[in-house]
Amino acid sequence: MKALFIICLFLFSHYMLIAEELSLEELEEPQNLEYDITSKDNNRSTLNEAFIYEKKENSDGEILFIKQLPVPEPIFTDQVFAITYQILLSDKKLFKIRYKSYQNNDCRFLSNRYERKIDNLYYYDTFYATCSKSYSTLPRLDINIVNRQKIIVSQHIEEEHHIRTRKLNPKKDFSYLFANDFKIKSHIASSFTAQKDIIIFKAESNTSNIKNFKLFNVDKQGFQERKRYGKNINFSYYFVVPKGLNNYSFSYFNQRNNKYQTVKIPIVIIDQKISTQSDLAPVEKKFNIFKIAIAISIIIFFFIVFFLQRQIIYVIIAFIPIAYLINTFLPAKMICIKEESHIMVLPTKGATVFKKIEINQKVESIGSIENYTKIRLENKKIGWVENENICQD
Repeated sequence: MKALFIICLFLFSHYMLIAEELSLEELEEPQNLEYDITSKDNNRSTLNEAFIYEKKENSDGEILFIKQLPVPEPIFTDQVFAITYQILLSDKKLFKIRYKSYQNNDCRFLSNRYERKIDNLYYYDTFYATCSKSYSTLPRLDINIVNRQKIIVSQHIEEEHHIRTRKLNPKKDFSYLFANDFKIKSHIASSFTAQKDIIIFKAESNTSNIKNFKLFNVDKQGFQERKRYGKNINFSYYFVVPKGLNNYSFSYFNQRNNKYQTVKIPIVIIDQKISTQSDLAPVEKKFNIFKIAIAISIIIFFFIVFFLQRQIIYVIIAFIPIAYLINTFLPAKMICIKEESHIMVLPTKGATVFKKIEINQKVESIGSIENYTKIRLENKKIGWVENENICQD
């Protein structure tokens, strides 16, 4: 019974995480790493060398060891690359690793998170970074190994530590995207004006920096939503092209094989306006239903176990999926839109207006970006309204 309990709890947590990663929210700005790592080594060597920062053995035979692993070559300007530190702790319970980083203008870490792999007594902590110049200064990274709140080993990779990158000779259709993998999850095309069409796509990118993402030969373009999950990014993007195109192609640089990969988007115009169509990512809806079903199943299971075992712990565990269901079915956030307000297909100046609000109207708020709020009307159509057209309380 205990084994079945553990399996069910694992499955619930696993599927919650999978489905949650499908949602698209505002991009989180990278923050300083507030974990706890630090070289008294002012060496100006590049990251293409492996070297030991410190090795320490005390009278009790406890060994502390920090080594930076070599970075695979070549590294291109604006490419995302991994920096891995191998750390040996003779006692994992006794010693803890703490990190803190400082960004600079040349190089930056993509996220305030790192990946950790453990092999026996070794920790392998990997950070992802990108550099904008051919000879860049690596961001300072402090490394502290702590024993009972006391720093045993303190190191810092100085700002004098440099890395060399190469400039690409890009293709004409290059989108300035470097990624281990990139795929279009869904897309839709619609008439924008009498002479132009608009395309919106949702994409997933792995180990990439989308800050410089840009398409060529388009009239307008921009991000709608974007969200980073560690080294993965989900985002939605729009662009406007002249009418008459059957497809649109662009390329990105695949970091796994060091080759350009071409992405082709078919352009098939639909009759409806872009904001009146159904959700661009129906997979998300399926996962929401799936999450609800899993939650209900877990609740039923633990209440059955409670009646059989009469242990209150099962009721407490059941309240985890119950809390999730309560949050899921809470009433949507409603806002008031002023009369004479225009509802647009995109959060941009000059976007197509598909509805005009005649009188003050309550609508559901489902997101925001910059000076625009994303809303769902009573007829379930989705659009954008400028924040200045929202009623003040």
